[in-house]
Amino acid sequence: MKRIGIFLGYPPEVSLRKEGISRLLGFIMKAAIADDRVKLVIACPKWLEGNVRALLEDHHIDGRHVELMTTRAVPALIRMSLFVRKFVERSKSQKLKLRRRLAPFVKRVLYNLRQTMTGGSWGKKQPREGKLLAVLFGWMATSSILVFLASVFVAAG
Repeated sequence: MKRIGIFLGYPPEVSLRKEGISRLLGFIMKAAIADDRVKLVIACPKWLEGNVRALLEDHHIDGRHVELMTTRAVPALIRMSLFVRKFVERSKSQKLKLRRRLAPFVKRVLYNLRQTMTGGSWGKKQPREGKLLAVLFGWMATSSILVFLASVFVAAG
């Protein structure tokens, strides 16, 4: 059996159905599997798996002649960018609902950060070094959450 390997490396937001090179690739794959001795091996990232299957279906390519190899999972950074993209594409009413649900959490995080920076309202004076450490650890614990939430709210604009 002869194997033909294909590697696809499109970014997550690209639809293979709209790419001219993908349509050409579909026609080439269809011609290649006309010979029963040929098997196609397609390697692609996990986020393209659905697009590749749709491309094969569009060109009526039988799954018995194709072996699909993907990565184990979608990386966290890609998942986060896809989430932000979905959030930006939501309707205005959906964005308002999400903002209302997130508002108490953001207020709580900001309140805790302010309490950490000012030394709290317990009436005790902290030594300067303790206050500095509290500010540093409070900032490290909340900065990544705040940056993410700020980017979501700015993107929702």
